[in-house]
Amino acid sequence: MHSSAPDDEIKTLMRQLSKVAGLNLTEERIQNDLAQFRVQLGWIESLDAFHLPLESQPSPAIHLKPRLKATKK
Repeated sequence: MHSSAPDDEIKTLMRQLSKVAGLNLTEERIQNDLAQFRVQLGWIESLDAFHLPLESQPSPAIHLKPRLKATKK
C-alpha cells in the first residue's frame, strides 16, 4: 500500500488491520485517523527505500541535553 493510494483503499486497509488487532474502529475514528495513517505509510516507504540486509542491526540513538545550571538562592 502506498501513501498515494485513494482514501477508500486506505480506509479498507485500516478496517482490516483493526479487525486483526481486535479493535472495532468506528467510521468516524477511521476518517479522523486517515491523514496520520497516510503519513505512517509514507514513513514506511522511506524506510523501504533503504535496501538493508535483513540481518542488519538497529542503531541506538542517544540525544544529549545540556545540563541546567543550578540557581543560587
